[in-house]
Amino acid sequence: MAAAIVTSRLGVLAGRRRDGNPPWTFPAGKVEPGESQEDAAVRETWEETGLRICDLVFSLFLPTGRFSGMGRGRSQYDRVHG
Repeated sequence: MAAAIVTSRLGVLAGRRRDGNPPWTFPAGKVEPGESQEDAAVRETWEETGLRICDLVFSLFLPTGRFSGMGRGRSQYDRVHG
């Protein structure tokens, strides 16, 4: 799995899940065969939001045994200021 926390001078990109569980999420999805986690995070951001990441500043990878399903149609992305 790969996820992106997208920031800009306007704020942080967060998705409001339509199913509300959990209420907020970041662009995320499965890493395709032969794809790096960085490339997957960039691709998932584009697929889910239509936004292109211009500059990947930092990446951190944590192993996980569980990931709650996120995907097309489950999140609505909004800018969060704060």
